[in-house]
Amino acid sequence: MSPTRTKTSITGLLLPLLLLLLLLQLLAPLGEATASFLRVADDMDTTAAGARMSGLAVTDCGFKCFNAGPSQCRGFVWRPFVDSSFYDQYNSSRNSTPADDSAQSTFSPLVGSFSLGRCGLMKCVPPPSSLTPAPGSQIYLMSGTSAVAYGSIMVPPSYRMACTFAYRIYDKVQLSFEEAERQCLRDRARLIAIKTAEQQRIMTGQTSRSEAYWIGLDDRDSEGDFVMSDGTKPKYLNWDSGQPNNYIKDEKDQDCTMLYQGTWNDNQCDQMLRFICEIPFLEL
Repeated sequence: MSPTRTKTSITGLLLPLLLLLLLLQLLAPLGEATASFLRVADDMDTTAAGARMSGLAVTDCGFKCFNAGPSQCRGFVWRPFVDSSFYDQYNSSRNSTPADDSAQSTFSPLVGSFSLGRCGLMKCVPPPSSLTPAPGSQIYLMSGTSAVAYGSIMVPPSYRMACTFAYRIYDKVQLSFEEAERQCLRDRARLIAIKTAEQQRIMTGQTSRSEAYWIGLDDRDSEGDFVMSDGTKPKYLNWDSGQPNNYIKDEKDQDCTMLYQGTWNDNQCDQMLRFICEIPFLEL
């Protein structure tokens, strides 16, 4: 074989390898948010409708999630096909029926172990209590390093879990904005940063319309330049008509934001109000 042909052959082999390595590198941050032995129980409750697919490699599953966009995919679960003898041995060791009967018929010794699997796209982060062990299965959350490590999602029992965050509405105590911030920090949480209409809908439905609640939005550092509790600028806004108006009272600006009757209003930060804390699982 001539040197030219050898060089061409090697180049042809290296290019796919380099592309594969690049893809794995791009997906590497997702591994930080991965539990390598979990499956989603009742997965159709936690996956986007119609997003169950079979016979995909984990990288292809990742591309499906990425291409679906954040409205349809916050993460994905991938369950490898294993050969039938392995599957039978696993279920015998559990001494129980298969956790996912619908997948059993798709297992085949012709597929081989851990190369292809079934892909499910997740709109929401499933509660850890809904997960059960399964050989080789993986869950990826699609926010890279900003996502909590999956499997270590721990929240105080007083918090409720929503789609991508847990929250607690403090409606029995009233604090200033700064005191409310400190209370949330004690929970390893923050004042809620409402970033989507869905979050707003949840909070409106869970709070009393006759009460006001501090949320994580203020312009204390620079008048009119509102910043959320995670340090980002708001893209979603839900101000009431004519707000924020920075009404001056006792020579004090209105630099902090409250949720009142389903919309936002600025208020003096020393006012004693109820408040809402959140623990984010995925940054929106």
